[in-house]
Amino acid sequence: MAPTKISKTSIRLLGCAAVVSLLVAGGAVVAATSQAAMFVQKAATEAIAILSNKSLADQDRRAQFRAAILKHFDAPAIGQFVVQPYWSRASPEQQSRFQSVFAGTLAKIYTDRFYDYDGQSLQIKSIQAGAPGTTMVRSTISTPTGRNVYDVDWIVTGPAGREKFLDVVIDGVSTSTTTKQDYGSFLRQANGNLDALTAALKARAN
Repeated sequence: MAPTKISKTSIRLLGCAAVVSLLVAGGAVVAATSQAAMFVQKAATEAIAILSNKSLADQDRRAQFRAAILKHFDAPAIGQFVVQPYWSRASPEQQSRFQSVFAGTLAKIYTDRFYDYDGQSLQIKSIQAGAPGTTMVRSTISTPTGRNVYDVDWIVTGPAGREKFLDVVIDGVSTSTTTKQDYGSFLRQANGNLDALTAALKARAN
């Protein structure tokens, strides 16, 4: 059978279609990154409002701040990441027990990191695509006097309106990676027993 001939008109139409596809894809990327930046700004505004509310007792302010952390962070995804490769070796029951405890631990981790940031301001510097399905929003957090400035990168995932944080990188140090290293060291000594880590985290919380 003779090869099918493609007319110049068809080639032009195919070219136009390809350009349109690229523009649509590019627009989707821009929209996603813009949504990620808006999410970071909204979460920061909420956190600042809680931290600056001096009408609340310290205990109540901490409780509200931890609730905000759990609302904005993807605790299940982070929980799986920080215990790999042991997560895939654990039973569904062990995984469920770990996640139920880890959520509170995650809230404490970020409360300890950010609770004293009262009065500081966040400025978004740039937005860029991260690992597949994620966006990195680069920002700085500065003290009221501007003497201390911290580089903070927010790793955001999820569709518009349902964004979540996967990680926060402070001055080049990934919180999730640091947690994974700490848990990995514990799990190696515990022969990969996820229940042992769960019990240790639960004991720390009490």
